[in-house]
Amino acid sequence: KLAKYAEEQTSYDLSKKGGFIEENECGNNFGFVLWNTVDEDNSIIGCYPDQDDINDTFKTLFLANLNEHLESYNEISEIKIPLDNYDDITLRNKLEIVGIAKENIEIPIG
Repeated sequence: KLAKYAEEQTSYDLSKKGGFIEENECGNNFGFVLWNTVDEDNSIIGCYPDQDDINDTFKTLFLANLNEHLESYNEISEIKIPLDNYDDITLRNKLEIVGIAKENIEIPIG
């Protein structure tokens, strides 16, 4: 469930920022990220996010959001899930997020 919450938050954050983590060269207008603007010569400059950049941005935001959820979970649970435990995040079929953990989760029994 925590990964699902992190994915939902990440999708919201990424769409709110127009596909960018930082401001792009086109800037923003009243808090909305611009994907194009006009330069001094009245030529249109495009600032569309590239698919690879969106994927990289998604992974970065997802890991940060997942860590936030894990921190909250770890505060109330006996089972401690390590933070920053996923290096290799893969996005597949536009709906699937796959990550391989670096460390095992230890579950105390008894």
